[in-house]
Formats: sequence, structure tokens, C-alpha cells
Amino acid sequence: MVEALTNLATTLALGAEEVMTILVCAKLVVTPSENEFVQEVSIVSIYEVEKEDWRKPLIDYLKHRKLPGDVRLKTEIQRKASCFLYYNETLYRRSFLGLWLSCLGEDEAQQVIEEAHSGVCSAH
Repeated sequence: MVEALTNLATTLALGAEEVMTILVCAKLVVTPSENEFVQEVSIVSIYEVEKEDWRKPLIDYLKHRKLPGDVRLKTEIQRKASCFLYYNETLYRRSFLGLWLSCLGEDEAQQVIEEAHSGVCSAH
């Protein structure tokens, strides 16, 4: 188990303030019989538990003036917030032409792309 965690640590590049939870499971599903040859194998599996929506820090700042603890992220959110508007539970971004564009999450963006490419733009 120690070797697997060491291998995992060398493959991940996290910053000093970043935290990642890693679940380690060590359980045999089928117990080997005495006549079977058992070979140990080091396997590293990484599961992404929950991916945070990119809009959440901006919404938290615009709605509640809540900022993260990281100084770099804090200044980045404050700088970007002037281009965004949170209205009726929807985040909007001002375009270069001054139009307000609805900001989509990853799932919503994927759905829009699929709908666009299944219609008139299907050959594109």
C-alpha cells in the first residue's frame, strides 16, 4: 500500500495548498487457494469524485461576496467578476459587443453541442 501511494504521489502534481482525497481499497474478492500462485501487482486507480462547476466561485462572489482562501484565486475572481452578472439563478457574461450571454456548465454545453450538430449543422 505504501508503494502504491508513493507511485501515486509521483504522478500527481498538486500545489502546496491543493488537497485531494484518495480512497484506498485493499480487499481480496476471491481468496486464493493454497495451490494457486499469487503475484502482487501495484495498481494505481484515480477516481474523480466530484468535479466543481467553474461558475460556482463567481456566483458565490456575485451573490454573497464570498471569496476563496487562496490569494491567487481571490484576485482572479475579483478581476473577472466585472464582466459577469448573476440574475434569476443564471450567470451571464458580457460579450465584446455588450450582449449578455448565458454561461453554461459542462453538461449543458455538451447538450447544446450535441443539439447543434444533430440538426442543420450535422454535416459540420
